[in-house]
Amino acid sequence: MYCSKRHVVMLCPKLHAQPKICEQNTTEKHCENNKEVNNSFISNDITTLLQTLVVKVSNGKQEKKIRILLDSGSQRTYIKRELAEDLGLQVTGNENLSHSLFSGVKKPAKMHKVFKFRVSSLDDKFHTTMTALEQDVLCGSLPKVQDPKLIENLRRHQIWLTDAAESIKDISILIGSDQLGCIIKENFIRLDDNLVAIPTKLGWTLQGPVQGSKLERVRRRNKLLQYPMEVFSSSSSLVGRVVGANDKGEMGVQEQLELKQLQEKR
Repeated sequence: MYCSKRHVVMLCPKLHAQPKICEQNTTEKHCENNKEVNNSFISNDITTLLQTLVVKVSNGKQEKKIRILLDSGSQRTYIKRELAEDLGLQVTGNENLSHSLFSGVKKPAKMHKVFKFRVSSLDDKFHTTMTALEQDVLCGSLPKVQDPKLIENLRRHQIWLTDAAESIKDISILIGSDQLGCIIKENFIRLDDNLVAIPTKLGWTLQGPVQGSKLERVRRRNKLLQYPMEVFSSSSSLVGRVVGANDKGEMGVQEQLELKQLQEKR
């Protein structure tokens, strides 16, 4: 007997109920798989902020507001050639060096001009003199804080982000580990499990993941698997492009319409 009760095995109710249990387990497993897939899409809605600020840089006579990146993964500090030329910065020397990039790629040695300049906070409460190596391109586009709720939450902590208040997009100076020590302050503030607000002598900056805006989520979804993703490598001070070709014409009609509508609302 199948269940130790007095009836024919083929008439046992437990025997016929067994396939339903298997079917239920299969359904639950399918749901779990769907959750994993959904979670992978949710993770693509997350934007990871790097330590960016807006400061003032000067040659002693001329001054300009620029956007900078604090990068502890870079051994040296770099300045964009375009900025050095615009300000007519003083050349203090030359260095011949090669860059070891993310994934072990090593670029041939190249001569770099060394420039000297003054960096100050927007409120002029702090200033310091720095030297940096000349570089044509420092990195690709880096995200800014755009969530009004997050900005309001920061203000309640008496934190004002220079990078959020200014519209400058390009990174003109990358401050590496050789000069980070002179501007970093103590006592960062943890905003959640992964997002932290970091005080520096040049102002506050954020580091960590935040929920992307609706416009960013549409763009990210359109790029998923088919379009290039920009991944910043702190060890290389460059942006690596992976997967496919950036062809807006390949975007679906519905996605293009949705993207256009969101852009018009901004």
